[in-house]
Amino acid sequence: MEIAILMGMKRVIGVLKNAIILMAGVMAGLFLLFQFVSSTSNADAAANLSAGFLSSAENPSQDIQEIDIPVMEQSLALESKNVTLENPLPESAQDVLTGEQQQRLQDASKDYIALTAADGIRMARSLNIVKDDGDPTNVCGPLSIAILRDAGLLDPYIKIRDFWLLNPDNNRKLLDQTFPTGHYEHFLFSSPLNEMDWGTFPLTPGDFIYIYAGPGGTFEHMLVVTRVDNAGRAFSVTNHATPDGFVIDEVLLYDPAQPETGKFFEWTERRNSKLGSTGFGGFELWRLAVPFREKSPREIAFARELDAVMEEHGGDWYVAVKDLSGGMLYERQAAVPVDVGSMIKLPVAMLFFKSLELEEIPPASYADYISEEGPDRSYEQLLRAMFNKSDMVAAQTLLDEIRISGLDVDEELTKWGLRKTNLDSGKLSIQDMVAVYEGLYSGGLVDGFAREYILSLMEESASNNNTRLGILQKTNPSSLEFYNRRGSTVDTIIAIGDGALVSVPVVDGEDTYIVVMSGYFSEDNPTTDQELIKAIEEMAQIFWSFTRK
Repeated sequence: MEIAILMGMKRVIGVLKNAIILMAGVMAGLFLLFQFVSSTSNADAAANLSAGFLSSAENPSQDIQEIDIPVMEQSLALESKNVTLENPLPESAQDVLTGEQQQRLQDASKDYIALTAADGIRMARSLNIVKDDGDPTNVCGPLSIAILRDAGLLDPYIKIRDFWLLNPDNNRKLLDQTFPTGHYEHFLFSSPLNEMDWGTFPLTPGDFIYIYAGPGGTFEHMLVVTRVDNAGRAFSVTNHATPDGFVIDEVLLYDPAQPETGKFFEWTERRNSKLGSTGFGGFELWRLAVPFREKSPREIAFARELDAVMEEHGGDWYVAVKDLSGGMLYERQAAVPVDVGSMIKLPVAMLFFKSLELEEIPPASYADYISEEGPDRSYEQLLRAMFNKSDMVAAQTLLDEIRISGLDVDEELTKWGLRKTNLDSGKLSIQDMVAVYEGLYSGGLVDGFAREYILSLMEESASNNNTRLGILQKTNPSSLEFYNRRGSTVDTIIAIGDGALVSVPVVDGEDTYIVVMSGYFSEDNPTTDQELIKAIEEMAQIFWSFTRK
C-alpha cells in the first residue's frame, strides 16, 4: 500500500515537472525570438560564416575547426539551408580506401562512360530511373550512387532512383541513411568552387559531392570523385554538357598546380555559361571516415543465397544478420526506417523498465510492482498482452505511462544509438532493431531483472511459433536458444517481418546471432503475404546452414 501511494505521488510530481519544463521552454523560446528579431541582420549572418564553413556557434555540440580557405563575402546562398557541418577538416587527407577498392571504383566508373549524346541517352535509360525513358541531362545523382554501389562501397540494394533530382533540403533523411554519421565525415563549404584552395582541402577517391548553383548558377550537380592521380589532380566520371549534347565521361575536376583548369573552374567561368554554370553557392561533401570492411568469400556466398530467395518470392526487403562475436554478416536497406509492426514493442518494453529506474523503484521490488500497479490493467498484464497477444492498445498504454514518468523517450533512444526510430509511427530501421536486440541481450541497455523478464516473454511467445524464423525451432536441435519478436500488417500494405536472437551450440560454447527480416509488397516486385512468409522460412534455413559450416 505504501509503495502504491508513493508511486502515485511520484506520478503526479512527474506530470507537474513536465508541465513546468514545458512552460519554461515556451518562455525561453519567446525571449530568444525577441532577441533574434531585435538584433539579427544580414551583416550578423555574414559574420557567422568563417573560412567557408558554417559557424560553430550554430552547432555548439560539434568540434568545428576553422581553416584559411578563401570565401567570397557575398556568398551567403547557404544561409537558409538546413544543414549542420559535421566533423570538419580531418587531420590528414589520407585515403581511407585501399588500393584495391580505389581500383574497383575506377573500373566501375568506366562502365558508365558514354561519349556521344546518343550513347548518353542509352546509358541514362539503362539506369531505369524512369520507366522506358531517361535523359543524360539529369542523371548525375543516380549515376554517382550507381558507381559507388558497383564499386562495393555502398549498400548493393540501394535504390538509385531515389537520388534522381535530389535536393538536400528535401532529402536530408535519405542522405543521412546513405552516409551515416560515424562512418562518414560531412562537410559544407560556402566558398565558390573556383575560390577553393584544393591544396589545403584535397578531394579523395569516393567523395560524394553536391554542388550548389549559387548566384548566377544555372544548375546543381552531384558527382563522385572516381580517382586522384599522383599529381593530386581529381577526376570524376559524370554527365556534362558539350556543344554536341550531354555525354558521360571522365573529366578533370581540378589541378592544384593549375587553378584555371578543370570542370570546377569551367563551371564558374562566365564565358562558359552557354553550357551551364554552377558552384557559386559552394558544395556539400560526404567522405568515408573509417575503413570499408570487405566481405569474406563465405559471406558473399551467404548473401547470394539470401538474395536469390528474395528475388524468387518478390517484395521489397529490409534485412540484417549480425554475429555478436564477428560483426555484421549481411545488410539490405538496413538503414531505412520502415513500419516493423509488432517488433516495435520490444523497445517499448525496455523503455518501460528504464522508466522504473527514473521513478527510483528498486529492482528487488519490480516483480511486486508490475503485478500490483498499473493504469487500467497491471503492468504485468499489459506487458504480457503486448508480447503474447500483439495488443497495440497495451503498447500505447505503456508508452503513455513511460512519458508520464518523466522519461524523455527520444533522448533515451538517442543514448541507445537509435537514430531512426519513431515509436509513435511504429517505424525504425533494421539497424536500430539490431541495436535493440544486442543491447537487450548484452544487458547494456536495461538492468538484469528487466533483461531476464523480457527475454522470458520473448521465449514464451516464440514457443508456439514454428513459422517464419520460428521454423528453426521446429527443424533444429532443442538445445537451440531462440528469443523472438515478429511483426506484420496486411491492413494498408502487405508487410511481414520477424526478428530473433539465436544462440547456436558450438564445440566450445555457443555463437549468438541477431536476425531481422522485413518484407513488403512492392509494385516493382509484386508478392503476397504467403510468399513473404515462405521467403523468411527459406532464408532461416540458409542462415542455419551458414552457422553450421
